[in-house]
Order: sequence, then structure tokens, then C-alpha cells
Amino acid sequence: MGGGDFGSDGSVHWSVRHTGGGGPFSGIDPVSHGDIGNASGHAGTFLVRLKFANDTVAREALGAAKYPGNGFVTIEIPKIDPQRESPVPPEVSVDW
Repeated sequence: MGGGDFGSDGSVHWSVRHTGGGGPFSGIDPVSHGDIGNASGHAGTFLVRLKFANDTVAREALGAAKYPGNGFVTIEIPKIDPQRESPVPPEVSVDW
């Protein structure tokens, strides 16, 4: 299993982990294409969790999603004020 978190707790914080171990590095996770999501209970998919300040902001951002073509979706995720929730959970989490 691998994944990563990307957030704005006062700055830009990120971490990426992968099945093969090691620190937050860029690279290729050794999980096979056919096994993506299997170990995490969402077989065949990348699970992307987005954190918003509240449900209203989430609905607004998702409603404003852009579809530039070729199957891409672009969503702007507003940074969360670190004064609201401490520590701020990552706005973007990806799991495979």
C-alpha cells in the first residue's frame, strides 16, 4: 500500500510513502497495476480524499470543477486557515 498527503498547515507540507519502504521520495511504488487499491479496500481505484474548511466550501469547490478534456478534472482546494483546526489535516490525501 502507498499514498501521500499534501496540505497547508502554515506552509506546504507533503509526504509520500510506498510499499517498498523509504522516506518521502518521488519514484515508482512496486505495487502492480492490477493490485492498485486492493490492500486498502478500493480495488482498481485511487482513493483521493480532499479536506475543506466545511461542507459548504466543499460543495462550492466541487461544483466549480473544471473539465479541460482528455478525462482530466481540475478542482481548486482552498487552503485551510491553521487557526481553525490545529494541526490542520492535509487537504489532499491519495491512497493506492
